[in-house]
Amino acid sequence: MGYRTESMHGAGSPQAQRIVIARQANFEAKKKLAKAIAESPAKKYFCR
Repeated sequence: MGYRTESMHGAGSPQAQRIVIARQANFEAKKKLAKAIAESPAKKYFCR
């Protein structure tokens, strides 16, 4: 992901940028994927 226009031009606070990023991040899907990986039997080969 490149820089956001807001951060390149100095517009908006860092907190506002975090809110925008959080809205677009789809955290629920990422949490489901992380849980699936953590419960996977293949993790014994990759997590040492």
